[in-house]
Amino acid sequence: MLEESTYQLDEAEERESLYQMIDARLHYAKSVAEREAFLMEMRSALAVPLNFTAEEELLLPMNWKQVREMDSSAWVTFGAHTVHHPTLSCLTDATEVQQEVSRCRAVMEERLGHPARAFAYPIGKPKDIGERAVRAVKEAGYSWAVTTVSGVNTPNCNPYQLLRLSSNVSDHWLLQAASVAGIWKFVSPQWRRTYRFSN
Repeated sequence: MLEESTYQLDEAEERESLYQMIDARLHYAKSVAEREAFLMEMRSALAVPLNFTAEEELLLPMNWKQVREMDSSAWVTFGAHTVHHPTLSCLTDATEVQQEVSRCRAVMEERLGHPARAFAYPIGKPKDIGERAVRAVKEAGYSWAVTTVSGVNTPNCNPYQLLRLSSNVSDHWLLQAASVAGIWKFVSPQWRRTYRFSN
């Protein structure tokens, strides 16, 4: 029983309901301590081990060695994203917002050996960011920060609330580049005509 509800984990709808409950509690947590206590409660209730096994470590998206290798290639840059991934606008303590933003920068710089200039807001919608977080990012010394709001940036955009263009990773890299550069809408009619006649 979790949060006064019982979930049958062998049923897809029940698993989805549990996921929604956990996601909502994490999303709206008013402090990192509240968030972490809830995660510990869920780990215990669901019998999730606290430490990764060697096999599970291999399933992680990336380790620090790989991050440093990619960073040194000059093809990839890494930025910060908070320490615990809270919804910054929900945190009630301004000091905690500042710590989440600045501590992750310190870790990135220590691990990479050079300044971390970029920040990406967790979740990234305006209601999830809040003005305190934007101020914290500026005060922490970042050069710019990205939201998850779709759009094209102009010289008039706030560098601490940059927009993003999304692309589909399964698309050809040229198509992704054209989409992200904003030229796909001009190229696509010609591409469609060419593609249609070549098939």
